[in-house]
Amino acid sequence: MATFEQHYEEAVASGLIPGAVLLAIDRQGDFTYRKCFGTTSLNPNRSNPLDENKILAIASCSKLMTSVAAMQLVDRGKLDLDADVAAIIPEVKRYGIITALDDDSKEPTFVPNQNPVTLRLLLSGSSGYVYEALNPLLEKWRASRNEEIFGGETVEQKCTIPLSFEPGTAWGYGGYDWAGKIVERVTNQSLEDYMKKNIWDVLGLKDITFWPDSREEFADRRVDVAMVDETKLKAQIIDFKYDLTNGAKDCIGGGGIYASAANYLEFLAAVLREDERIISKASFAELFKPQLSEAAAASLNEMIKLSPLAARYFGINVPPESPRDYSMAGIVCMEDQPGWHRKGTVMWGGATNITWLPKRKEGARLPKLFSLYYSPTNCHWPITRKKMAFSSWRRQWFPSEAPTLTKENLSRQDGKVFIVTGGNSGCGLELISALYPSGATIYMAARSQERAEEAIQQIKSRWPNVIDPSIIKYLHPDLNDLTTIKSTAETFKSQESKLHVLWNNAGVAGIPKGTVTKQNLEGHIGVNCVAPLALTQALLPLLKETARTEAPGTVRVVWTSSYIIEAGTAKGGINFEVLSAGGCKDPTKDYANSKLGNWLLSIEMSRRYGQGKDNVLSVCQNPGKLTTPIWRNQSRLFMMLLNPILAEAKYGGYTELWAGIESKPYHR
Repeated sequence: MATFEQHYEEAVASGLIPGAVLLAIDRQGDFTYRKCFGTTSLNPNRSNPLDENKILAIASCSKLMTSVAAMQLVDRGKLDLDADVAAIIPEVKRYGIITALDDDSKEPTFVPNQNPVTLRLLLSGSSGYVYEALNPLLEKWRASRNEEIFGGETVEQKCTIPLSFEPGTAWGYGGYDWAGKIVERVTNQSLEDYMKKNIWDVLGLKDITFWPDSREEFADRRVDVAMVDETKLKAQIIDFKYDLTNGAKDCIGGGGIYASAANYLEFLAAVLREDERIISKASFAELFKPQLSEAAAASLNEMIKLSPLAARYFGINVPPESPRDYSMAGIVCMEDQPGWHRKGTVMWGGATNITWLPKRKEGARLPKLFSLYYSPTNCHWPITRKKMAFSSWRRQWFPSEAPTLTKENLSRQDGKVFIVTGGNSGCGLELISALYPSGATIYMAARSQERAEEAIQQIKSRWPNVIDPSIIKYLHPDLNDLTTIKSTAETFKSQESKLHVLWNNAGVAGIPKGTVTKQNLEGHIGVNCVAPLALTQALLPLLKETARTEAPGTVRVVWTSSYIIEAGTAKGGINFEVLSAGGCKDPTKDYANSKLGNWLLSIEMSRRYGQGKDNVLSVCQNPGKLTTPIWRNQSRLFMMLLNPILAEAKYGGYTELWAGIESKPYHR
């Protein structure tokens, strides 16, 4: 078996990463481990051998230093962890909690927060402040003001935003930048000057700063950031200067520091040995203690357990089902992980793929400071398994462009015949609503006729004055029972001689483990994959016949997948033996398998019946993270955290509309 060093060597040799720095030290300094691989840059004109004294962008590893700076002021009686910080930063009272934003008027809805924002909450991720990139509602709010996300030159400009939840009741990533500003206002010093005098000089750290461009001696020691092309698994030079702070002229305590790996390790070693030159023993204990309320801890654990992406970015490779809390230093693991670490271990990292992990038991070692610097946004473990790139997640969760095809600019679809499964709610209902003024014939395929008829009346009420609207008819498939599929197809074919687009929209998610269909198939696979495939096959002859007389590319089958196929499926894809045994232990993985199945079915259909063959175009799309009934099986705590970052269902409808109607869709 290859050693872990060989894995890194192979990763550098293959071009997956430019290099890595691995460092470890124990409490007494008797044990050290130092190993470096690769180069400082993919640009041959800047490339030098990588070593521990090269200067890295440490990103969110800055947060621990900001916490230490704040705790120094607590020790000195200048700050109170539980006092309302509005006395120091009154900006926190400006908005309250944002709950909605009207799409037409662009007017936001705010409610006052009942709990104060405190330093303790700012340092433990429970203040209500969340980075805008993690909350679409905040993104929309910024856009409504013609402002850039995390924009401006000062902390005040970047961070004076609405709260995302009531302080102390949930967990959300953000708040440290305000904590850094509090240090500045209380001391009347910049965070750079304060940290230099009170932390860096005390520990003898020279290779560390918020302003690397001002340090001439850093010029030839800077490490370039690279991005991994997830399709080629190759690191590539980025075509922009990586800016941790988005143009800030203030010190950004949440992620603005540059340092050598050697210097940062010395800082971590001081924390590990509880060096009272920087803070007191009592403050070290407070720093690493779990801080979240019961509700906030539950929201953190629900998010990490149910979202593979959250597990990767906030879970620091601890199994998602393992309970955790959050301290004023990082994630707190609340149970032993045999062979790795003990209960109470605290760890955190940075977007540039730096991870720290101290073991604070007597005699324990600080085992790792990973500096996988090649990507500012990729996962911490790219060597053993391909993961979803942050850029891919960001595009899918928070698309930056407005829909190009909507109900407002959809052309007439007279003579066209469509089927939308799951059309009585969520994205399906919004899709049919967008199609309604176009003059098509639309079949709303749903299990409940009563609910379908209610949905049809709802759609018609939205368009009271439309001229020559579509005809909406009900069709009865039960995707939980394959015996209904053939009769559904026969009913449709008895009424129509053409079918232009079949939207396989309906699906289930998060259903309890052990749920099976009428044919005893695992529930997610049965409803999301097998039944849509059966319906598509039953209608395929009609689709092929329609394609013979229609313009190429206009007859389509649209499959509905999810971002989760990149973030939540197992290495190697679907394990059919596990499926045959009833599915995974975690229903989220069963859902991920079913969405991967949709993608695979789309590819296979394209290969068999696509352009140049039968000209039935197969398109797979991800409608996005939306407010739809798909979440009905999730807990209230999870939804409390998730709701602020969900978009309206109509945007999923527009994605499906584009996939089915746009003249130049793509399939990959």
